[in-house]
Amino acid sequence: MKLSRLFRPRDPMFWLMLAFSLLSSLCAWALQALPLTPLGRVLVGMVGLVNAGVSALLTWRLIRD
Repeated sequence: MKLSRLFRPRDPMFWLMLAFSLLSSLCAWALQALPLTPLGRVLVGMVGLVNAGVSALLTWRLIRD
């Protein structure tokens, strides 16, 4: 497995992976820094988990190809 396969700036999947990673990091920050209601915490947490999962899937597909 080569990590050099991961860095492909001309592949749109690379940019999607970065965007989903950034969004999951933003959700993690929001959970810690913002005063959210319990429902808001659940929603932001679920969005962050889904973003992290999609980012991991895209990372796996980029490395596998």
